[in-house]
Amino acid sequence: MYFEQGRIVAGSYSDVASRTQFFALVDLTVSVLTLTCQLLLTAPLIRLIGIGGALVIVPFAGLWGSLSVWLARQQAHKANSERTKP
Repeated sequence: MYFEQGRIVAGSYSDVASRTQFFALVDLTVSVLTLTCQLLLTAPLIRLIGIGGALVIVPFAGLWGSLSVWLARQQAHKANSERTKP
């Protein structure tokens, strides 16, 4: 998944500094959102659906993330093919 993200970003940002800044922003955003969810949502979620239900959600969250990358790839391919049409 990381290689695919790198390929998508390489097509969107021409220089290394811009790509580095983008990945730093993505990593920071993901870290802040993860910490926020762990602090504010985990305990109420486990109380609501139990530990088993919470554990079932984890693979679906991974699937959702992978699907998001795949959709971004498809959109990038579509945008590139539309740009190259005469």
